Amino acid sequence: MSMKRDRLAAMLDEDLADVRLVGTDGEEVACNKAFLAARSPVFKRMFFKGFREQTEDRCTLNYHSIVIGIVVKYCYSDDELDFDAILEKEQSIDEEAALLIDLRDAGRYLEISRILFEAETKIAELVFEKEKCRCAVAFLNELMNRGEDDGPFWDLLLMFAVDRPIDCFGFGSAENPGKSGTSHPHVNPSVLARVLAYSNDTYTIVRCLQTWAVNENDGGETDDEKSLLNIARNVDLKKLSLLQLSIIGKNPSSLFPMERIFEAFVHHRSFAYKAIRARPKPKNASYHVYGAGMEHVRGSYRMIQEHPPDRQMFEKEGVYRGLPCYFRIHSKASEPSKWRLSVFTRKGSSIVRLCDLYEVRRENGRVPYGKWECVNGVEPPPIVVPSIKLSIQSTRG
Repeated sequence: MSMKRDRLAAMLDEDLADVRLVGTDGEEVACNKAFLAARSPVFKRMFFKGFREQTEDRCTLNYHSIVIGIVVKYCYSDDELDFDAILEKEQSIDEEAALLIDLRDAGRYLEISRILFEAETKIAELVFEKEKCRCAVAFLNELMNRGEDDGPFWDLLLMFAVDRPIDCFGFGSAENPGKSGTSHPHVNPSVLARVLAYSNDTYTIVRCLQTWAVNENDGGETDDEKSLLNIARNVDLKKLSLLQLSIIGKNPSSLFPMERIFEAFVHHRSFAYKAIRARPKPKNASYHVYGAGMEHVRGSYRMIQEHPPDRQMFEKEGVYRGLPCYFRIHSKASEPSKWRLSVFTRKGSSIVRLCDLYEVRRENGRVPYGKWECVNGVEPPPIVVPSIKLSIQSTRG
């Protein structure tokens, strides 16, 4: 404990510093090259392998000084990351998202795996445990702006928005249409286009597009904006119920003017209402396990059994306690109400189950994203994301 205290004291003693790391905001963080090189292979190459930074006393990094301070403190102390330096400051949710993504990118660039893992885990906790819809959209916006609209981490956040699009992009929730303040005020049209491409529910599409038209530029200048305008033109408002029409009629927009809404009302006066068919559940060929405490459990699981629906099975090869094995997401015949993530191995011509690592209650046909519990695995439990690749066919006007 005394050594850790001494190292933290050395971090605050500028007389012992031999380099200053300069952030994108111009602020500097004084530190010692040796401490940084001991924790990061990139810092070691930068300061001790003949690069220009070896002889300079200032080094500019493409990260905010708050992020640099968190990285430096971790290199000195090996403590848990100081997320309070980001989350307890008086700043917008977009600024918090940018800093957390910055911290994740810093861990990846500097090859400090613990910073990368803890930053991504913290982002997942903020979105899934607290169900912060604003937070989810802020992270999606930030990743899209950085060109990182692919991979399992993107899919993790995108699937949350796909599952709760009205809360993320609309005026409140479907259950509480009058409730405001739950959705993010600014929506990247590229993000919204990705989500709506996956939705077949007319009411969801209309509410999300209404929000975008009111809060954003709906001039249709970019390919994604043109795609959203094309989606709006093709929406059949006659599929909506009278209650849904009355809700969207409170906030008419350029995409859904009062004339279109009134025409749908007239249709209901002339014809019997037919209920909207619920959107089909997606069929996923694979899932991606993310954030589990056991490293070998993480990765992509391919479907190896589709029927019957209550016995679907997804599998990946791996290593468990030094032995080759199969990790499976499945349901037991004796207990079909739960999904389990288990370890199997081959003995002779048979495949036998060694143990169950994680489990979650089965609520519908899909494997749930969160709420997994640890059985014989290592905390934290995983987050399971469908490996869905969504593509947008932009419409050029």
